[in-house]
Amino acid sequence: MNHPTLAAYNSEAPAPALHPERHIVTIGGGAAAAAAVTALRQGGFAGRLTVIDPILNEPVDRTNLSKMTLAGKKPADTLPLWSPEERANLRVDRLEASVTALDGTAGTLTTSTGQALQFDAALFAPVVHPKRSASPAKICPMSSPSAT
Repeated sequence: MNHPTLAAYNSEAPAPALHPERHIVTIGGGAAAAAAVTALRQGGFAGRLTVIDPILNEPVDRTNLSKMTLAGKKPADTLPLWSPEERANLRVDRLEASVTALDGTAGTLTTSTGQALQFDAALFAPVVHPKRSASPAKICPMSSPSAT
């Protein structure tokens, strides 16, 4: 797989072990979460990282999906921003759930599966899901209303 921006993480590279007792969660599991997790590890963060997202697939390059893959210019296997092996090297837990309650002062959250987590920091990185038109043939988002 080709992961030009995130695959450069090297778990063997020497880095100071910063904050091994801390727990950071990302709420959302898209490209922003993947970049944050990678940057934290590259910066030496040694604590626990958890990505919470209702869809349990690996983060993908949505720009390439919408611009290149759908046009047949880039294969689909280049979309994931990290492979399962790279995720293992990053030491990140993924939870297939939504966050249903969050108390930032107490550093606690509850997921849609009923799991309660304590955290030291939370990053909001929601994945935007496209809204589908009820009548796609009549709507052309790249043109003016008079063109439809």
